Amino acid sequence: MTPKPTWFTVPGGTKLRPSNKKACDTGGGQNDLFDFTNRAHLGCAVSAPYHGNVHSRVGGDMLNVSLSPVDPIFWRWHSFLDGVSQEYLAGPPAPAGFSSSSSVGRRATALDTRAPEVIYQVPFRLFRYITALPSVTVIFSEAVVGVIPQDLRVNGSPATRVHGKGAGPYVFTGYATPVKKVRVRLMNDGIWDLAGNAFVGSTWRYQLVKSGVDTDSDGVSDDVEANILRTNPFNADTDGDGLPDRVDADPLMNRNHSHTHSMDMGQ
Repeated sequence: MTPKPTWFTVPGGTKLRPSNKKACDTGGGQNDLFDFTNRAHLGCAVSAPYHGNVHSRVGGDMLNVSLSPVDPIFWRWHSFLDGVSQEYLAGPPAPAGFSSSSSVGRRATALDTRAPEVIYQVPFRLFRYITALPSVTVIFSEAVVGVIPQDLRVNGSPATRVHGKGAGPYVFTGYATPVKKVRVRLMNDGIWDLAGNAFVGSTWRYQLVKSGVDTDSDGVSDDVEANILRTNPFNADTDGDGLPDRVDADPLMNRNHSHTHSMDMGQ
């Protein structure tokens, strides 16, 4: 198994992390876990090459995007990686002798210099195609204050109601019903964490599709593609492997891709 690099640990080590040269990597040079600028930067560094190296070394089902979840090692490995993220979100350990009547609030105030981030949305932002947007839910990386309905806007229309506290979930409603393309923006106006770090804002997009319509003529209705298959309702062959989504056993996995060639059973 690949040992955990020292730059993913709290104590750190003597070596500095080299950049993985991915577009998401804003630079190497980290000595310890808290040298990473934000959770997205950490996630990029963990994903490549550390995450992929273990999949490769284990081999078997772990080499296949669709089959790897059936391997018990998959879940233990990803739980371990989640632990790295959770350790980062918890913040640096309190110095020896540090004490406070409010251990969470005072410790955050004394040690936390990271801005809060949106770590999850409902609908999840990677599931771009949706059939309706009655509400938008967001979860922050840590407890925040100052969230008001108007902080969230859908195609420029502000929400009029919000329910939630702490890190969330915060559920926003009351904006004008969107049509077709949807731009959701969570403003950076007045949202702060307990240490006084300002939220910098976040924007993501969806595209609304209709039920009972098959825009790409692949034999699967747009609502089924959006809500169940998670495929592209405007592309009959979402994964580009030559098999239409209607007959593709896994329409999100390109069977011709080198990483997933083992799915070509019996050939």
